[in-house]
Amino acid sequence: MFLKNTLILRPHKLIELIKRFISSNDLENENDDGLMDERTFETLCQPYIEQKQTLLALLKKFDLLCERISPATNTTICKQYYVPSCIPRISSEKISLEKDEQSVVFYYLFDGYFPESLFHQILVRTIKWSQTNHVSTPKLSYRRGKFLLDDQHVLILTASSMKYARMKIQILRNNSTSTNTITTANNNNNKSQEELNSQLADPAIVAKVSYIQRNIVRKRAIDLGT
Repeated sequence: MFLKNTLILRPHKLIELIKRFISSNDLENENDDGLMDERTFETLCQPYIEQKQTLLALLKKFDLLCERISPATNTTICKQYYVPSCIPRISSEKISLEKDEQSVVFYYLFDGYFPESLFHQILVRTIKWSQTNHVSTPKLSYRRGKFLLDDQHVLILTASSMKYARMKIQILRNNSTSTNTITTANNNNNKSQEELNSQLADPAIVAKVSYIQRNIVRKRAIDLGT
């Protein structure tokens, strides 16, 4: 409703302004977690600070950012926003790659073209869902998002390289990450199928995540008119 009463007279200026928020080059507090604080947001709004609320509404509408919901006990922290597109391409974070053997993995294929911008929008919608459902704070890195679904399950979204045009969805037991690093192939062969199945994600959790991600991708495609 707020944007319906907004008239943009100089769209080229708006595009230039939005570019500041979807590129890490202009960020004063550039980091690897995709978080932007309120002060940085206001700095990037200059010299149109009076249009801050309109710009914020636009960025939220197009899933370019979403506000971080802080714990109720934390009342002193400055307001922050998740902006996945601001994560630098070369991240200093060391990412542990979880093995597929002890996780449920499936892919969404995007018919030959899957731009980073679309993955960022999917991440933002997943963050919104996770915060609505009181899921733990997500951990973002370049082309990757990690979500702790509950005490036992982890969701990892990964954008494959451009040539594959697909998104990998991985669900695993929270306690299997450390096990993967010390378990050898021979040990895996000695385990019974029942033992291996017990280490996989709960089928109910897998079905829930599959349904949610399918809806997120479908709604994003509808918004894009595809």
